[in-house]
Amino acid sequence: MIESSRNIPVTYTINSTFGDIMASPQAGPLLADIMGTFGQTIGSMASDSESSTALEAITPEMVAAMLKDMPLRAFISMGIGKMSFADLQNILDQINPKES
Repeated sequence: MIESSRNIPVTYTINSTFGDIMASPQAGPLLADIMGTFGQTIGSMASDSESSTALEAITPEMVAAMLKDMPLRAFISMGIGKMSFADLQNILDQINPKES
């Protein structure tokens, strides 16, 4: 295994996956709330469909697996109006390292 002697800063974009960001000890905690909000949105969609089978199938593990490879930009369309591009840019501004 090769290890680097210096840390290379990571810059996240709208194309970065949720899983990559969640794996970061610095950026991951900042996205934890989004996962909860998204799960609630999916849950409310299932309850609106009146399908108890669909509602029972939505578990935190299923939501986490679905989000892992999803790019951040998908939250705009899947957020059912709860997230705008400006909201997403605000999150990126918070999780990306500040230039000194």
